[in-house]
Amino acid sequence: MTMAKVDDKGLRLSLKNNEVSNVYFVYGNEEYLKRTSVDLLLTKFADAGKDSFDFKKFDGKDTRLDDVLAAVESFPFMSEYSCILVTDFPFESLSDSEFTQLKETLNDMPQSSVLIFWQFSETTGKTKNQNAVIKIVEKVGTAVECNTKTPAEIKKILGAGIIKRGCTVSESTLNYIIEVVGDDLYLLLSETEKLTAYCAGGEVTRQAVDKLCSKSIDSNAFDVTKALVAGNSDKAFAALNELFVLREEPLKILGAIVMTYTDMYRVKVAVQQTGSYALLGETFACYKGKEFRLRNAAKNASSLSLEQLRKALEELNRADELLKTSKMDGNLVIEELIVRLLMI
Repeated sequence: MTMAKVDDKGLRLSLKNNEVSNVYFVYGNEEYLKRTSVDLLLTKFADAGKDSFDFKKFDGKDTRLDDVLAAVESFPFMSEYSCILVTDFPFESLSDSEFTQLKETLNDMPQSSVLIFWQFSETTGKTKNQNAVIKIVEKVGTAVECNTKTPAEIKKILGAGIIKRGCTVSESTLNYIIEVVGDDLYLLLSETEKLTAYCAGGEVTRQAVDKLCSKSIDSNAFDVTKALVAGNSDKAFAALNELFVLREEPLKILGAIVMTYTDMYRVKVAVQQTGSYALLGETFACYKGKEFRLRNAAKNASSLSLEQLRKALEELNRADELLKTSKMDGNLVIEELIVRLLMI
């Protein structure tokens, strides 16, 4: 039996070496990697999750702890293990006695059972009881933390997938795909499937990306900002309308626009003080592997003064307060913000 905290690669390796645990806890902010990790576990312990007497699946939100623990104690009929999958279990709703009962079970798991906790929703991963359970699983089983990959790792995954489908792609195009789509692996792999089907054995190009790929909210926000800096109201509102069509929340739209203006302000200050923005990549972790944000910010900020950027940040702060404290329609707040930014 293994006892560890691993990532998706570590899980794959341990299963390949037949190093198994009786309890697993899969969590983190990368949905695709969590899903594939659970699929690996179900393939190993539950015939890929097919219906059987020895596989039970619970939605934690609608399940009593007693039912889960009873399933854990059940002996397998036709398989090596009884496999129990529990998604998004609400650990914080447990009473003190129930939580004690859970901890006792985890510390004394039947060798014939495999219990898998899958925290599908990232927001459920920041609770006191859940963190305590993760610590226990690290000691008696395997905790699988699946977080966003680095840009280099993402490029490697995307490039391998594109080549596997018979196409070629340059590193600059891989960078551009991430810049446009974002770093969510599930979305990225879905988009590369479209690209390889369209390119049909040829090279995946930037033109194909522009034609086929759905832009992330950050990418659309950059288009809004780029149009604002150029004073092009038509393009600014066209890019904004794309976000409205996607039904993005006004606060998320604002946050993405704030990010682009913050990038420009930091670059502008750095260039004025040191003559270069290179050190920003080392100072702020958010730019690690995403240097394109600094390059884009440098281009946009070149036509703006520091005073103009300060005024823009004031307008962004004003919009943030309106969204959080007033009853004004959120989309109207964003539209008014665009007008005020165009006037700076």
